[in-house]
Amino acid sequence: MVRQILRIQFQRAKKRKFKKNPAMSRTLSCIVAVCPDMGIGYKGHLPWHPKKLSNELKYFQKMTMTPTVQGKENVVIMGRKTWFSIPETNRPLPNRINIVLSQNLKYPPAGAHYLASDFDSALHLLDTEELADKVDQVWVIGGGSLYQELMESSSHHRLFVTRVLQQFHCDTFMPTISLDKYQLLPEFPGVPQDLQEEEGIQYKMEVVTVRSREYAHGPARLHQQRMGTRRLNIEPVSEAEVMKPQTRVHVHSHIRQHADTPLGPFGALGSRRVIVVRRPMRKQRTRHSVMGCQFIARLLI
Repeated sequence: MVRQILRIQFQRAKKRKFKKNPAMSRTLSCIVAVCPDMGIGYKGHLPWHPKKLSNELKYFQKMTMTPTVQGKENVVIMGRKTWFSIPETNRPLPNRINIVLSQNLKYPPAGAHYLASDFDSALHLLDTEELADKVDQVWVIGGGSLYQELMESSSHHRLFVTRVLQQFHCDTFMPTISLDKYQLLPEFPGVPQDLQEEEGIQYKMEVVTVRSREYAHGPARLHQQRMGTRRLNIEPVSEAEVMKPQTRVHVHSHIRQHADTPLGPFGALGSRRVIVVRRPMRKQRTRHSVMGCQFIARLLI
C-alpha cells in the first residue's frame, strides 16, 4: 500500500516537472527605449515628454506590427499602467492583439482584447484554441516589472533596445542588460545601424539576445541529460584551481587537456569561469563512467 502511494506521488511529481512551459516553445521579443541610467518613464510618460521622437515611434510600430507569417497577427503584452499611459485615441494598438496584465481588474479595460492576471497566464492564453492559429510574434512592451520578469525567465528572448544618449529624469527603470547573459547582435533585419537624432536628442537602436551555453562533450553532456541540475551542488572555481591535483577533482580528459590553453574546445577561455558540478559518489564501473565521476567540470559561455 505504501509503495503504491509513493508510486502515485512520483507519477504526479513527474507530470508537474515535465509540464509544458509555453515560454520555452517560442522566442519572445521585448522592445524598449532607455536613458543611460536604464530609466524608461517619468510620471506615466516617456522621460523626454513633451518632446516626441517620431521616427523612433514609427520604428516601434513597424517592429511590433509587422508579422513574419502572412495572415497572422503579432501580440503585444503590457502591464496595466503601460496600457493607460497610451493616449486613449491610440488604444488599442492597431493591427496587434493587445493583452493587458492586471491582478486587480476583473474585465479587460475598454479597447483591450484580453486580460491576464500575470505573464505566465498571458503566455498560456496564446496556446488556447482561440489564439493558437492567429498569433505570430509576441512583443513585451512594458512596464519595468514586466521587463524584469522576462529578463529573469529561462525563456529564449531578444531585447530590442533604443538607447537614448541624453539623460532625463526618470522614476521607472528596467534591469541592467548584463553582457554576461546577453550578447549584442551586429545587425538585425529592419533595425537601423546609424546614429539617429530628433528634437536635439541622439539615440541608436540595438538588438541583444540571450547567450547560448556550450557544455562539455562526452560524460559531462551525458550527465546533464541523465541527471539535470536540480540535484546538483554547483560552485564556481577558477581554471587554475581545477588544474590543481590537490583539489581531487575528476575532470574529463578532454577538458583537462585544454583547460590551461588560451584556445580550447570552447574557444577563447579568457577570464571565463569553470563550473564544477559536485554530486555523490556511486559505484564506478569504468574509469570514465559518468555514474562514477564525483566531479564534472563545465564551462559557462
